Amino acid sequence: MSVVYDKTYHAVTEHSTFKRRKLLSTVLNNLDRFFNELFSPKDMEGIVANTPITVVSAVALKAATVAGKALTCVSCHFGNYDVVKFVVIQQAGNVAGLYHPLNNKLIHKRYFVVITAVGGKLFLSRHQDFSAMICCLRGCGLMAFLMD
Repeated sequence: MSVVYDKTYHAVTEHSTFKRRKLLSTVLNNLDRFFNELFSPKDMEGIVANTPITVVSAVALKAATVAGKALTCVSCHFGNYDVVKFVVIQQAGNVAGLYHPLNNKLIHKRYFVVITAVGGKLFLSRHQDFSAMICCLRGCGLMAFLMD
């Protein structure tokens, strides 16, 4: 097994051996899916190409888009939000987000390239980018904020 599995297995001792193994295999499967989706954005685009938005807010999203209104969406961070971002880009057009740079500059550079490959515009959380973000909203875009 992996180092992650071994260390985590010993950290969740309140569960039975069976439950720990099941929990850890689920977590590792989700991590694998996350990295595959993250580093294969063009492949994912084809997979979600015809995915409908079925939540209640989809009606409001479509109505605001047709009316040419700016939108702001706020959510907790969930799974791979890029799947949702692809669908929203396909149905609503322009999607942008405010992004705080990672502390590790080498990882940040690679990660930023990957997450911008999905589409849309990312504004770094700096004064000069904040002004550009306001201009984007005025241009009838959709701004998404995901909280970690």
